[in-house]
Amino acid sequence: MLTAASLSGAHATDYYVKADGGSNTNAGTLAAPFATIQYAADRAQTPGDVVYIRAGTYITTGSSLLYVKYSGSASAPITFRNYPGDAKPLLQFSGYYGVYIGEDVNQPGQGVSYIEVLGLRLQGNNRNILLADALNQTNSCANPTGGYDARYQGSGIAVKGTATVHPHHIRMADNEIFECPGGGMGSARADYITIENNLVYNCAWYTNTGASGISVLGGWDFDTRTDIYRTIIRNNRCFGNQLLVPWFTGGVCKGYTDGNGIIVDSHRNFGYTGRTLVANNLVVDNGGAGIVFFQSDHGDIINNTLYHNVKTDTNNGGDLGVAYASDVLVQNNIAVAATKYTVQVKYASNVTLNANLFFGGTGTSLTNNNTGTIPNTNAVVADPQFISPSTDPFSSDFTLNAGSPAIDKGVNNKLSATDLAGNPRVAGSLPDLGAYERAVAPAMPLAARAGAEALAALEVYPNPSVGLVMLRYTTASPGPVRLELLDGLGRRVALLVDGDEPAGAHKKEFRAPARAAGLYHVLLTTPAGRVSQALSLGQ
Repeated sequence: MLTAASLSGAHATDYYVKADGGSNTNAGTLAAPFATIQYAADRAQTPGDVVYIRAGTYITTGSSLLYVKYSGSASAPITFRNYPGDAKPLLQFSGYYGVYIGEDVNQPGQGVSYIEVLGLRLQGNNRNILLADALNQTNSCANPTGGYDARYQGSGIAVKGTATVHPHHIRMADNEIFECPGGGMGSARADYITIENNLVYNCAWYTNTGASGISVLGGWDFDTRTDIYRTIIRNNRCFGNQLLVPWFTGGVCKGYTDGNGIIVDSHRNFGYTGRTLVANNLVVDNGGAGIVFFQSDHGDIINNTLYHNVKTDTNNGGDLGVAYASDVLVQNNIAVAATKYTVQVKYASNVTLNANLFFGGTGTSLTNNNTGTIPNTNAVVADPQFISPSTDPFSSDFTLNAGSPAIDKGVNNKLSATDLAGNPRVAGSLPDLGAYERAVAPAMPLAARAGAEALAALEVYPNPSVGLVMLRYTTASPGPVRLELLDGLGRRVALLVDGDEPAGAHKKEFRAPARAAGLYHVLLTTPAGRVSQALSLGQ
């Protein structure tokens, strides 16, 4: 049995920022906050520091709104997040980045590491751009001269490594990223990247470089562990990301080849050995594929729901794509196509398709170009009977009707303990297909008309972990609280909290026993509902 105890002294300094009423001559306390996010970030140099960004609107026309320069540690990340109980702060930017994470200023040549970015709203520059101007931007197919114009390139959160500088152990969670002319969020030349519980929409429209909603590109080996997931893309909702400007690179016009919902790209080209998990994502109405695993190896694509992607006319791929890849498991997914393929596999080896539902479009394309036909076992070919499927992000509901052929058709292997809505993954005899278990899950539109969502009130760190695990959670009102650790089948392994607690922030810790390696979920239940976070325990 795991043990639970109160946690104290978890971080060094709390800094506070408030757009309305703050001042950079203040002390940066809750009562006397700073005015700008970067001013606080430049002072958050000690592992465990937290920068709380109060509700309000923060605007920059510079290169980035938040440039993260300093590293945390394995036991004490540096965290940038909204203030518990506040609405998510809105960060509006028109430069290259909303949040930029690259080289550590204190350690030249080293990437920034052990950072968390939580509960922010990042709005790019789309609202100020005309498509006609974007099509004629410099260094584009129509105008191949000149350099890049930052107005058309902005990405929400960029973890950006180089050939020699490699960020690692970065977690981006519970953010809303929208209307970015470049990519929504992602990483390049990095390792131990976690992207979860984010809402990413209407990005990649105006860049001339090719971009997607969520992208991880060309991983780098911090270590060579294969017993845990080192790249995690989970519980995200992505819609409306597409290229409206063709990709231009190296003097060649590549066309409208990206604009995917989620892409895992070019890990193979850089020799990345880590395993990638893409799970419990809802991916709808993107220009490119919903999910694509491209020039990459070692991946598990589990329990995702994809609907009417590949809407760009010149893109002939599938809602789910695997290309130039090996050692990839595609399992328990639902892919519903509009006019193109539901799934396309090509130039790949050791790819397993098992227990997926495919419906609509022109069917599957599994005649692999180098090894023959890809096996497609236990496939369901039928309407999944979503409650209210739509590309309208404000009204759609992709939970399953009671008679859905996706119910109890999954494989009890490599599951997350909960679904996208935070409900236990296995509600019946077997797991359901797709991102949601049956209609016990509440309706969850892709987006809320009010804009900001409530921040998931549970944080787990370090993650992955090999010993002591810190749990931080916030309750909006007093009342009964239950905090549990669930195994990969949704069974309780440990009950960490079970009783009444006051409103506010709470901290607990537990120590994993030896030989407990595997994927777990921490499930928090309060009067306001349930929220979960995955936890990967190593040896």
